[in-house]
Amino acid sequence: MGLRPASYSSETASASTHTLDRLRRRLAQVTILSSLIAGTLYASYRLDRHVIRKTALDIVEQVTEPPTRVIALSHWVHAHLPTGRNQQYFLFRRLRATSVQVLERGGDCADKSRLLAAMLRELDIPATLAMCFHPQTGAPSHTVVEARIAPDSYMVVDPAFELWFPRPDGQGFYGLTDLRANPNLLFKRLEHLRATLPWPALAFFYPEHAAVYDRVATINWEKNSATRLARTIWSSWYGDEIIRLPRPLAAEEPKLFVIGGLTAMTVTILLCTFLKESVRRKKRKTRAGGIDSRAFGLPEGAVR
Repeated sequence: MGLRPASYSSETASASTHTLDRLRRRLAQVTILSSLIAGTLYASYRLDRHVIRKTALDIVEQVTEPPTRVIALSHWVHAHLPTGRNQQYFLFRRLRATSVQVLERGGDCADKSRLLAAMLRELDIPATLAMCFHPQTGAPSHTVVEARIAPDSYMVVDPAFELWFPRPDGQGFYGLTDLRANPNLLFKRLEHLRATLPWPALAFFYPEHAAVYDRVATINWEKNSATRLARTIWSSWYGDEIIRLPRPLAAEEPKLFVIGGLTAMTVTILLCTFLKESVRRKKRKTRAGGIDSRAFGLPEGAVR
């Protein structure tokens, strides 16, 4: 075992150490900044939830049964909020409007369904968005909400057209699997409403050529090869129930989506830093013949 020239070893070790220290400082700054932003966004999200919850409770103050609460909230969202896509968005246009922004300025079927689902969840009624797909193009054509009103009971509600689907003789309501298995339930409901409601009731304007329930699902499983593969795998576990698999909450709440992205970035940075440091230490020990040069008070890399 010998010593490298002092000038070579000390200069190389010093430059390497300086570069690594500067990189560590930058990574630490990025990690701290992303954590602060994520924490601020989460506090903002919690404040949004408080606003949504208070609004929902005020609407259903005199209502206790889950199905009646679902219908009351759907009626309020439809009657009190303007129609048309909400032009507001959170950070990026693709994230669309938050629930509070919809509460302030209304929106289209997707916007109103997002708000209604958020209200229901604040009242401890599990709810998720579901999409109808165009029969010809396969693109999402309409958005509704499915709410779980009892352990094994669901109901579909459409806040844009103020639609829900009661079973005959008051025996509950139809859910997604019912409407998908029998799309004629939609047409029968529309026919009944058109026969009993005066013109111009919303039922007369429902786009039944595009927004049908024969291909309804909470997730667009045909979006790409990855989603098609996921559907194939999960179908073996969920069967037909896969069409009502709750959407990830981050897909419904833009702020949670951004928080998730920042958290993933922070974890990735920390993991990469840890792995890089582990590899660096192994290389240093290998060059030193298993002896860490710093243990002898020598510059890093001076022992070989």
